[in-house]
Amino acid sequence: MGDSIRTAACNNFHTVDQRCARWLLMMDDVVGQHDFPMTQDLLARMIGVRRATVTRAAQVLHRAGLIDYRHGHVTVRDRQGLERASCECYRVMREAREKLLGY
Repeated sequence: MGDSIRTAACNNFHTVDQRCARWLLMMDDVVGQHDFPMTQDLLARMIGVRRATVTRAAQVLHRAGLIDYRHGHVTVRDRQGLERASCECYRVMREAREKLLGY
């Protein structure tokens, strides 16, 4: 299944908290560090929900000790915990990307 099809399925079947965790993990991978810029508006557009919904999901992840969030900035505090909070789509997409890139 291609990434765009998987993303559409993910947005339909998985919880907002799981999708939020998946996108934060993907950003962590791309940036290569646990601290990166990310607005709630951008995250809301990426997972297909309202900004207020992302605010609630970020609060859930923060209370669980997985991330810190301040205006326009995210720090991943517990990557393994965030991976557990994410849906299986993150793992599948990461493995496909690694296979494609040969690492």
